[in-house]
Amino acid sequence: MAASVFRVCPFMIATITQALQRGDVAAALSAAQAFAISDASNPQAHHWLGICLQQSGDIEGARAAIDEAINLAPDRSDFQISRASLALAQKDYQAAEKGLKDAVNLDPNQLQAYVTLAHMALARGENEEAIKQFKLAQRVDAEHPQVLLLEGHIAQYGGRTEDALKCFTAAAELDPANPLVQVSLGMAYGARGVWPFAEQALKNANALEPGNPGVMRGLIRSLLQQEKFPEAIDVLSQWLINKPSDHSVRMMRAQLRAQVGQAEETLEDLLMVNAANPGNPKVMAPLVNVLITLGRLPEAIDHLEQALTLNPKNNAAWSLRTSISAHQLEETQTVLQRWLAALPESPQVHESLAQVYETTGDLDAAEASADKALSLAQNLPFAQFIKLRAEIRKDPKQALKRLEILERAATNAESQRMVLAWRGLTHDKLQQYEQAAESFRQMAQRALVQHPLPPIFSASENTGPDIAGTLLWAPTGTRVEIVLQALSQPLGKRLLADRNLPHSRNDGFGHLRGVPASAEAGTATRWQEAIRDSGLEPETAVDWIPHIDAYTVSALKGTRTVAVISDPRDALLGWMVFGSAQAYRFHPNENISAEWLAQTFEAFATHLENNPEAVSVVKIDGLPAQAVSVAHALQAAFALDQAPETDTLGKTILARGGFDNQFASGHWRHYRDSFKAAFDRLTPIAVRLGYSEN
Repeated sequence: MAASVFRVCPFMIATITQALQRGDVAAALSAAQAFAISDASNPQAHHWLGICLQQSGDIEGARAAIDEAINLAPDRSDFQISRASLALAQKDYQAAEKGLKDAVNLDPNQLQAYVTLAHMALARGENEEAIKQFKLAQRVDAEHPQVLLLEGHIAQYGGRTEDALKCFTAAAELDPANPLVQVSLGMAYGARGVWPFAEQALKNANALEPGNPGVMRGLIRSLLQQEKFPEAIDVLSQWLINKPSDHSVRMMRAQLRAQVGQAEETLEDLLMVNAANPGNPKVMAPLVNVLITLGRLPEAIDHLEQALTLNPKNNAAWSLRTSISAHQLEETQTVLQRWLAALPESPQVHESLAQVYETTGDLDAAEASADKALSLAQNLPFAQFIKLRAEIRKDPKQALKRLEILERAATNAESQRMVLAWRGLTHDKLQQYEQAAESFRQMAQRALVQHPLPPIFSASENTGPDIAGTLLWAPTGTRVEIVLQALSQPLGKRLLADRNLPHSRNDGFGHLRGVPASAEAGTATRWQEAIRDSGLEPETAVDWIPHIDAYTVSALKGTRTVAVISDPRDALLGWMVFGSAQAYRFHPNENISAEWLAQTFEAFATHLENNPEAVSVVKIDGLPAQAVSVAHALQAAFALDQAPETDTLGKTILARGGFDNQFASGHWRHYRDSFKAAFDRLTPIAVRLGYSEN
């Protein structure tokens, strides 16, 4: 086919291209329209009109203009490419592919057509077709930046990240002002974890093409990987200047602001998003959380009530409203009844009711509500566990079958740990102690995020004067919670049990959230000052200290120690299965935890033997049966006017479903074969403290 001959109008084309380059689409379109009217038979005029119409958003008009250009000059491959580009913009991939293939049939040197066909093949997952088109593009110009970029994308698709990076780097050297090249380079650096380089490339892309959401999100990711949170917030803020109604970006900024502790700023963002979409559960949850953080509980409740007024069928809002009142049982029950009235067939409300009934000790009602919830939806973990605990009480063998179902559904470490814990307790109830031990050991492999074990320091050379005060200590695994609760009334404010709180004293002695870098970090003076800052005098205070060693008792020379202990072997088993008030991490290898616990007991025993007048020992192995004798022992140890309430001491720490969160005294004997090495390590110190060897 002979090539078409048509008039070239350099002035008109220059006017159009200059207007497009400066972003003045209206001026470009006006010039193109004038060009097409004045020279209606010129295919180039219609081609430029189509380009300008596409830029202005008039897709139908653009298609008509480009079709007219092709009608006037059917042998022009560049017109076919423009038609294909328009089809791509409309996601009409079939038409785009046809146009590109028509273009290369007309002109085998149309590099851009091969490149685009290759990228389309990659998007479809057709790697071989992409390679075929890439090789055709290579024959036209192997060193063209677009070809190198394509080669990098093919390598990236094949998992060859290093080769991809080389190609993108070469393309960037040839065409540094191409935003797609910079984006590709940034993503390649990110795939290799070279985040500073990824950041720079994506900053380049963002500067070349401001407003591209993909570039912005890639840049944010690179900054977050480097923990450059303030810079990430700045990038999002710049975006929002031009697009203030982009609520997805505003939510992202709110999340980052919350992460860096900008509560007020976080609230500002969340309120704006909520105003645009009132009651949205994705907004409501963080909005309520930040209001609670700021101490504005009534406002949090108001927002939830507004959301429920707008949509009484909003399960997520009801769930939040219930949780926000969890500290007040009566209010929680009222909210649940409202929720039940609004959504009587909601599985979530029946699951929540089951949890409340279980908390109040109405186990039959809890089971009935759990049954109702599970009849409506099987995928309810809390309801499943409530039903499980009912079965453990009534039919442990049936409970094992339910555990098989729960085990298959457990997809994270926390849920897997819970399943293993209840499996172990079920086997324990069935007196299948070897199976129970295996479950407990597997549970320890999925440790919760807890505090690391504090190091055990040797004695310090304290040459200062003796100081007055009383320490309360219980080894990890001994149920000190019971004692703390029992002592809270007779001791009142004198009892300091704040070390497990977020803003507790940090005086270097057994702080739950960190230990001193060295023994020299803690001093008696520091301990005294911290107590005085609490509004007490050290002489009258009783300080619950989670961890004790030779350094502690020597540095606090002169203080009395009241030790609440149990058999070290029971303590180890209790720590492994039920955790501890100290929240110290149980090592996956029980022998390592046993070694640390043994050293802790040994340090205490040495202190007891060297300073018997300064130490009182209260054994709580016999609780709850021996609550009276334990109460009198505590009364004597603390010189109380009255003994702690025996009802409090007699009540063991209840876990879910009415189960005691501890084993009976001497329960370790059932596991002596399974954990032989660990118990062998603890037996000598147990005997030293007056417990039976066997």
